[in-house]
Amino acid sequence: MQSRRPITRVLRSPSVIAFAAAVGIVVITFIGFVAIGGGYGLIAMIDGHNPLALTPPTPAAESESRRRGDRIIAALEAHRANRARYPAALEKLVPGFLAAVEPPTVGDRRWRYRVKPDGSFSLSFFVGPSYESDWYENGNWYSDR
Repeated sequence: MQSRRPITRVLRSPSVIAFAAAVGIVVITFIGFVAIGGGYGLIAMIDGHNPLALTPPTPAAESESRRRGDRIIAALEAHRANRARYPAALEKLVPGFLAAVEPPTVGDRRWRYRVKPDGSFSLSFFVGPSYESDWYENGNWYSDR
């Protein structure tokens, strides 16, 4: 006849403790995932940002971000006129076309820039805690809010 192990001994076994820790991590991650904006918050965490530390948007701050973006766009166009293509990264505009790349004044304060396969570009910045964006494309500013 087999002897039964007391429940306290089972609960203290390394495999049960590891399982409980894993479940705890999953539950805490899920709660955080939902609390900070679903998938956008998860993407931000993976990208190394704290979505709770965003600079809140105000109309004035958002306008200032677009003005800074307009200066970057003018430098991008000057670069293209001078070198027949857009630069691979915004940092390539300094010092020849801009003194500095000023960050947006809202959101996580980072520009998202890419040159598209057709040779045009897209410039954007996050605005709010749910990662709504403002972006410039084909001569216009857009917003997904």
